[in-house]
Amino acid sequence: MGECLQRLRVLEERIRGLEGEGKVAKEVNVLIGEFNQVREKALKYLHYLIIHREVIGFCRHPSLEKMYRISTKKRFMSEEDVREDHHT
Repeated sequence: MGECLQRLRVLEERIRGLEGEGKVAKEVNVLIGEFNQVREKALKYLHYLIIHREVIGFCRHPSLEKMYRISTKKRFMSEEDVREDHHT
């Protein structure tokens, strides 16, 4: 799970960097696709952790949500989302 969370942070930074540079949607969308796949994997691992905890008797999990914050799913960019000023 920790590996997934670290990869999400790295991808988030790269996506922000490319968006800031005004890169074309196709380049950003490749990273967004990878981000969303890693996010789904992290959610699956969190689900497995919750199941494991319930099996051993822990029924409440509020600390897990704070400890393992998983970003929301990213929306793919369209060409209209790309800033106009990068063509100048």
